[in-house]
Amino acid sequence: VYNNAWGGHHGFAKMPLKQAQRTVQALKPVMDPDIIYFVLDGDKPIAFYVNIPELNQIFKHVNGNLNAIGKLKFLYHKWRGTPDIMVGLVFGIDREYHGQGVDGFLIDTAGKQLQAKGRYSSTTLTWIGDFNPKMIRIAENLGSKRTRTYVTMRKLFDPSLPLACICFPAVSIKNPSTPWPWYSRSMPNTSPTMMSGVPRHLW
Repeated sequence: VYNNAWGGHHGFAKMPLKQAQRTVQALKPVMDPDIIYFVLDGDKPIAFYVNIPELNQIFKHVNGNLNAIGKLKFLYHKWRGTPDIMVGLVFGIDREYHGQGVDGFLIDTAGKQLQAKGRYSSTTLTWIGDFNPKMIRIAENLGSKRTRTYVTMRKLFDPSLPLACICFPAVSIKNPSTPWPWYSRSMPNTSPTMMSGVPRHLW
């Protein structure tokens, strides 16, 4: 699902199966199966919405020390269900199923199940790139609020070098093989620290 939804998208490489398996193994200690959702078309997975508990709500009880006692405290608060905020790691829909209401179905179903369980009070939808206006609209329609904006920065070790423009291609989600026109950001060369890349918003 990841490769059909994100792989090949601007800035995202396709993920080999072994890498996906290693990622899942690494996340296992902090996973909550109640906040991981998949949508199937028959036996074919076509969408997913993967979250984890907000681990900072556990780490504050560990005081930054993951020794034996710290690990026991971590496991206790994980078992107790201390975090009441969940953090979205990835949300994706197979490109073949775009525009068919799968995103709304997935979010609506997840919301109803979460409300029924009553454990999590809010969610952080993690970053959404400016190149993904559809997901931004979904976040806005959910009533979420933008809490911060990330910008990729570049440090020039030689401030005398000119840097007038940084360009990047925006790729069409409907037809990933066809780039949209090149977009550019003109920036005055007044500081050794210049902005580049794609702003990413956290919701």
